[in-house]
Amino acid sequence: MLSPLDTNRVKIVCQQNIVTLLGEVQSKAAVFFLERVADRILGVRSVNNRLKAKRAGATARDAATNEYISIPMNEIDPKPIDEFLV
Repeated sequence: MLSPLDTNRVKIVCQQNIVTLLGEVQSKAAVFFLERVADRILGVRSVNNRLKAKRAGATARDAATNEYISIPMNEIDPKPIDEFLV
């Protein structure tokens, strides 16, 4: 079973096709995962990842559940960036 990805404390800003990720997530794995997702959106030129992991020393495993956070990238449907802009 996959660990849930809590994005309640994440803010996403997009200006001129540059995405900035701000806030705090539960692990380093979540930091890197969200950067990969943002980078795969069509039209994104670059990602400025300013996310921080909650726990110091977090590894690729979520410390609370001891499970990997992973979603195969081929299951993510890239969409043009215009669909995410309001």
